[in-house]
Amino acid sequence: MAENDVSSEQMILLIRQRAKSIILICILAFSVSMFILVNYPSDYKSEVVFYFTNVDNTNSKLTDDENKEATSFASGTDSRVVKLNYSSELIGHLIKKFNLYQHYKIDTAGEYHYEKTYAMLSDNITVNKTAYNAIKITVHDRDSHIAAEIANEIVNKIDELNKKLIIADKKKTITTYETLINDLKKEATLQTDSLKNLIEKYIGMIRDIKENHLNAGAIANMQFLLSQLSYQTQSATNELLKDKKLYGFSLKSIETNNLPTVVITRYPFPETKDNFLQTILISSITTILFFLATILAIYLIETNKLYFRK
Repeated sequence: MAENDVSSEQMILLIRQRAKSIILICILAFSVSMFILVNYPSDYKSEVVFYFTNVDNTNSKLTDDENKEATSFASGTDSRVVKLNYSSELIGHLIKKFNLYQHYKIDTAGEYHYEKTYAMLSDNITVNKTAYNAIKITVHDRDSHIAAEIANEIVNKIDELNKKLIIADKKKTITTYETLINDLKKEATLQTDSLKNLIEKYIGMIRDIKENHLNAGAIANMQFLLSQLSYQTQSATNELLKDKKLYGFSLKSIETNNLPTVVITRYPFPETKDNFLQTILISSITTILFFLATILAIYLIETNKLYFRK
């Protein structure tokens, strides 16, 4: 052992001499850690898992761009839930409902109080996609019950906002149907007028045959035109009735609010932790660390004293 090292016997003697100070430091470390842990509790989380029911808004009568947009609306749940979850309408609703200004201890008279609360709440919410293509929203908060209530309210509000999007999309589709129906009405009217003109010509040709003995080929050609126009008129009428039926179904869907919604597969519950035992454990570990740090400090101080004496 070097001459400037402190022996084990000397360390024990030094610890005995400073026992009161060491005990006081340990008590102080334990008390401070307990105070901090009690007044600043650990973070809790609450999770809710759900998925959107399928929305099939595609139709053969829509254009390629409209079909693409409708399909994207039906399948793009990831971007949709992110937009809904972090929308100002949802965040504002949560801030008001749970009085988060007070919960986050933000002075409403201060500058940018809404923006600060918005940022804190957004940071406490995460959105992920599960292995089964469901959506998982996790809410963190120092209060386990608040975390669960916020998670549950997020899903309820997303369901409400999602219905608004679906209604808006259906109204857009209905507008498309109305345009198609009006176009078919015009087409049917034009074809009906053409059919009347051909019938009049056909009647006139029959009269001319009787009077002037005209060629029968002209009559056969006229009969073909009449049959073709009649088929087109019937086809247009059938399409008109079909679109009216689709229009009626969409309108009824909106009127009865029989719309897709979210399906929850895991409901949010308050996270349970044994805070007392956890607090005691952390405080005890902190006390032990302070005790070891104090012993190390004593050792270094005495070693330096021996070094300078030499």
